Amino acid sequence: MVIRIAVALVALLASAPLAAQAGAAIAVEEWREVLSGVPNEDDDSVLKVATRYSNESTVLINSGNRPEAIHKSMIALVLTRQIHDRKEREGSPVGRRDVDSINGLQTALVGAGLSQTTIRQSAVNLGTILGEKPATMVIKVRQGPRPATAAERAAMIAVIKKNLIDPTSPLFGRADVVGNQACFTVNSKNRFGGYTGNQEAVLYLNPKTKTWSGGGMINYPHGVCLDTTD
Repeated sequence: MVIRIAVALVALLASAPLAAQAGAAIAVEEWREVLSGVPNEDDDSVLKVATRYSNESTVLINSGNRPEAIHKSMIALVLTRQIHDRKEREGSPVGRRDVDSINGLQTALVGAGLSQTTIRQSAVNLGTILGEKPATMVIKVRQGPRPATAAERAAMIAVIKKNLIDPTSPLFGRADVVGNQACFTVNSKNRFGGYTGNQEAVLYLNPKTKTWSGGGMINYPHGVCLDTTD
């Protein structure tokens, strides 16, 4: 969904000196210029612009122009966070790695000398251009795995059974939730009547409707499933 910021870029930004241009909020006029070549303001179009500015920031870092790189990285950050928040309002799952990437960039920019007030004002100005609520620009801590509740397990089992060849005799094991996704250990029968062994059903929660979907199986250990949940 969102751009992934390279670790090297984050580290370089954190060590970059701050200049007046880099430390200024992105004004409404500059946002108009940034989005001037965008045919529409849908998620994919805006994220393409964010990716371009992120790539330009990397080039500037490598050429030694760190203040300008910081400024372009702030543009990429605010655009990406805007789409992230828009997706959450629409009830779409947000991947943990995407959240980590956004948080990492924002933390690096603050470490480079940008104030949260400057970043937030840039988001407010972008919201004015897009005609929508600005991104909160709050660094969100990634949620760790937690055991599914009894009610969640029951709802997940109903979804998983729809995907099984033989839904009458599955053996259900551990279920853990990570953000808006879950991994549920299932041992079910194949078309020959034998048990397949433990596999992981991956499920997705719609935060808006509080309903689970998915349930497709992957042949990963439970811990690996949780680590790769995105």
